[in-house]
Amino acid sequence: MKKYKITYTPEALEALRQVFKPERYAIAYPDVAKAFGNDSEALWNHFVIFGLNEGRSDINSDFNVFAYSSAYPDLQKAFGDDLLAYYVHYVNFGIKENRKYTTIDATTKAGFTVSGMNGQILASPRLIVPSSVDNSSVSNILSSLTLPSSAAPTPVPTPAPTPEPTTPEPEIPCNHEFDGRKQITGTTMHGPVCVLCGYINEEQAESCTVDHYTADDSSHKEICGACGGVIKEESHLYTYTTETAEGGVRIHKGTCSVCGHTMDGACVFDPDGICEICGQSCTHEYTVGQSLDESYHQLVCKFCGHTEKEEHQIGESADSQKYCTACGYSLNEYVSTPTSRKVFRFCGGLFLQQKAKHRFPVSEEAVFQRKPHE
Repeated sequence: MKKYKITYTPEALEALRQVFKPERYAIAYPDVAKAFGNDSEALWNHFVIFGLNEGRSDINSDFNVFAYSSAYPDLQKAFGDDLLAYYVHYVNFGIKENRKYTTIDATTKAGFTVSGMNGQILASPRLIVPSSVDNSSVSNILSSLTLPSSAAPTPVPTPAPTPEPTTPEPEIPCNHEFDGRKQITGTTMHGPVCVLCGYINEEQAESCTVDHYTADDSSHKEICGACGGVIKEESHLYTYTTETAEGGVRIHKGTCSVCGHTMDGACVFDPDGICEICGQSCTHEYTVGQSLDESYHQLVCKFCGHTEKEEHQIGESADSQKYCTACGYSLNEYVSTPTSRKVFRFCGGLFLQQKAKHRFPVSEEAVFQRKPHE
């Protein structure tokens, strides 16, 4: 007779959660209900930690894992004695495949024997005789059947003897030697662990308590000081500062207010100058960019690329040329000389009517407006 084993995995626990009905569990097992009442979470914890190992399977009116595993040879071949694998298959595939032998009643009516946690028989198959058929009608049908006189009776084959069931070799119990604590899978509790066989004494289970954290840049984990198990994992709560690193790169430095983990990295600014990681506004440091027109030039932040405009800062060179001292933009003006000759301001050439292509305003005495020349 098969004895099932239990191997906890995240997928298996999720499948159990979907099938488990706490109200059904409480009704089916009064001793559990007496201890925990209608506390759904307490009933769930009892089922996972104790109930599964005790063979308690009445957790859902539409599904019994022992009926399901007993009815389908293909699943027995695939999963063997891995009890939780049957839960996973039912949730992920069995429902969609419309497998109907999911209760003890349906399975025994189909002619299957249902075996429990340790191979014991929970229910035997039963033959269903339609209520419309009685013994007299069966006798009448049999008496109406005749054989030809020449036909020899067919010998009835002798059934093969039923082999005697073999008694499995008894398992030698471990003489447990407990040392340390180990977390119980799927819970935030731990118990004494045997160093010889790995057995966890769940009767002495205790709640894990936070001793320290482990962390990467995205999250931290609460670690139990007694068993080393993970109690909870959550994202960091960073407090940020910003500074300028070598090479003129703006960086942020974050410190988690929960676990103290620190991180740093280059700021990534959006068009408004806000870092997409730390949320800090850029403290702009501008450099002068290109001229925009005759009145303004552009300022560009060297960290985030944000732009502003600034008025030209007008200066005048030794030869009376006006230009912006910040961006170098030339205002391209020309002026009259003390003599009657016209001198172009930037090239310094004399105006010769018959050869030059310079263009001048009408007034010779005025400081002329900037005009292009060829």
